[in-house]
Amino acid sequence: MKIAVSTHFFPNDPIELAIEKLAGTGTEYVEIIWDLPHFSPVEQKKYNLKKLRSAIDTYRLGVTVHAPFFDLNLGSIYPEIRKFSIGRFKKCIEFCFHIGSDLMVIHPGHSPLLKFQDLYLRAKDGFIEGLREIVDYATSKGIVISLENISSPYFFAYDSVDLSSLAKKIKNLGITLDIGHAFIMKLEKKRPLPEEEIANEIRGILRPFLKHVHIHDNEGRSDEHLGLGKGKINFIPIFQALKDIDFSGRVVLESWEPDQSLNLAEEQLKIVKELLKY
Repeated sequence: MKIAVSTHFFPNDPIELAIEKLAGTGTEYVEIIWDLPHFSPVEQKKYNLKKLRSAIDTYRLGVTVHAPFFDLNLGSIYPEIRKFSIGRFKKCIEFCFHIGSDLMVIHPGHSPLLKFQDLYLRAKDGFIEGLREIVDYATSKGIVISLENISSPYFFAYDSVDLSSLAKKIKNLGITLDIGHAFIMKLEKKRPLPEEEIANEIRGILRPFLKHVHIHDNEGRSDEHLGLGKGKINFIPIFQALKDIDFSGRVVLESWEPDQSLNLAEEQLKIVKELLKY
């Protein structure tokens, strides 16, 4: 497996400087978030993609991209919102193509209409149709779309069963397993051994489709994006499961402490290297 660091670590720097700082940590792989704070949704034309690609190439970094998520929803009951969201995701696929990324992480659509089954199922069908269109477009560009689980039942990919089911329905769709989100979901369902269950799902239903992993810690109540070791997650069985399946994708550090960015990134890379020894 390959260890990557997200631009999430350096939110207060211009994207090229964030790339330079990430390279300085010793990482060989980065994940760029094509959204705030580095990329304004209303000013994206101002960014110099050649300059960004040059920075990536200069430091010989492998790169993946996290698609935008603010105000976008492939699961909206309104077709106009779904159409707009599809358009933004296609623009992000083009961004991936220009900077040399072979994978784009995407959040699932969502709907709060759980008590209104007809509308909820219509929203879910719209989400699946839109996601299939995005995957087909990305495939034509040589880019993998990897769907991430989100720790809220309003999202259409809330747990590993949802992820696996969607990957079976949509050809070429990959899975991004977010460990922090999965841990919260397991505790919400009052599962006694959350990390062991996540590990078993990696070895089981997720294995055929798993392309990407996000890691960060939390206390099990909210999506805090803490550094590894600063919350309650035991990562040892999870990394063991990834090694058991010979996972060859990227494991992306996604912690969030803007005032401690450089020290945190270096610290987290050391922790992951220790975890790989188990």
